[in-house]
Amino acid sequence: MTFIVAVANQKGGVAKTTTAANVADAAARRGLRVLLVDLDPQGTASVLTGAIPQLETNRFGRTVEVTVSDALLGALPHEDADELPGTVLGVAVPTGQHWAESLWIAPANDSLAGCGDRTFDGQERRLAIGLEGAAGRYDLVVIDSPPTLGMLPLSALYAADGVLLVTEPADGSVFALAKAMTTIQRVRAARGQDAPQLLGALATMVPPQEGRARELVEHLRSEYGDELWATIPRRSVVRHAEGAQAPVHAFGSDAREVVTAYQHVTDRLLQAAHLAPAGAT
Repeated sequence: MTFIVAVANQKGGVAKTTTAANVADAAARRGLRVLLVDLDPQGTASVLTGAIPQLETNRFGRTVEVTVSDALLGALPHEDADELPGTVLGVAVPTGQHWAESLWIAPANDSLAGCGDRTFDGQERRLAIGLEGAAGRYDLVVIDSPPTLGMLPLSALYAADGVLLVTEPADGSVFALAKAMTTIQRVRAARGQDAPQLLGALATMVPPQEGRARELVEHLRSEYGDELWATIPRRSVVRHAEGAQAPVHAFGSDAREVVTAYQHVTDRLLQAAHLAPAGAT
């Protein structure tokens, strides 16, 4: 059984992609087969992980990348079309040299921005359809949801078993969590089941000394209790890792605090997903 988690916040710049990629890598290094789905038209997760998309020749004779946008359009082209399961699995490629071997990614580029231009009944299920069949290939799917409102983040929630909310200790980001919770509840009602579940939340880029940030972290603790899985300290090594297209653990002792926090998040995720890793690497 594959567990699908959406890493989400409707506010950008909260280290959501950093969290999705590093947690996916940590899970893969424990022996799990992991697929990271880049659902952001900016393609940040694809760049971070050094993904090289598949190529194909389009009808105009041009060589183009094969990405998540192709998978979503193929899964359900229009309202009256037949569903084509597993299309997202078909665009997946290995991650780059610094990342775990069992971590693959379904890459994205700016073509994904047009996937929600034409709306129709059932469009919100495209990602779920595209991920059908994942159980035979992956233990865990991590969706890097875009920091926007609209069809793409909605499709992530329709596909997910659980949601991990990410925020920085800033007023706008914390406020956006309430909006995200409202959307989660709306999707659960529409799906008519207990999914997606809110698994937990984490505060990222927490500064060592800043009064307002401390207040907001305490607010999150009072709001989420044990569901606040971790606070990730603000460290320059995270930016260095992003520039090197590498997970933070590649920077050794300089990244110890951040790595320890993300390992704890991974522990909580795998526990919630009832996934037993085959072994660490």
